[in-house]
Amino acid sequence: MNTIRLNRFATGLCLFVIAALLAVALGVLPMPVTHAGETGTITIRKDADPADGTNFTFSGGQAGELHQGTWTLDDAVPDDGDAFTDSKTWPDLQPGTYFATETPIPPGWNLSSIVCVDPDNGTTTDMGTATATIDLDPGETVTCTFTNVPQVPVGGIVVPVNKMGLLAPWMELAALASLAALTVALVRRRRST
Repeated sequence: MNTIRLNRFATGLCLFVIAALLAVALGVLPMPVTHAGETGTITIRKDADPADGTNFTFSGGQAGELHQGTWTLDDAVPDDGDAFTDSKTWPDLQPGTYFATETPIPPGWNLSSIVCVDPDNGTTTDMGTATATIDLDPGETVTCTFTNVPQVPVGGIVVPVNKMGLLAPWMELAALASLAALTVALVRRRRST
């Protein structure tokens, strides 16, 4: 009796496996996707706004390893003839955590944003350290763009501007306060005449 039950179970299991393989072969069931050994790609881009031939230096590599390096990018339009371009790509990287840091930021420039396109949104950025920490998964392509804007000189003082070309918030506030004081002075003057 136990032999008959075991034979029925074995026969049923074999029929199930054969049916599943047939369904995969016919495209009724999708073949399971494995990512073993699959690599990814990282691209770091430079966007200088406005574009010019300033060279921006980066360092980076895989977190926790000594496999680190430096490279230089520029965003010259038209090309300034040097060996640098506005992006660098590393294909066929093993999955893991990588970083890219813009350092030092050239004199007269501010880092205004770091934007990374990562399919699973695992990549993070830190404006304080000018670093993108890239979470590279199998089969992913992650692109990070570092955007810089020039500092604006005001009365001999270098004042940072934001991505939209506006003065830093404290300068905007100071300008509004000056405008308000001027308006009050004009109203008082008009009332006294």
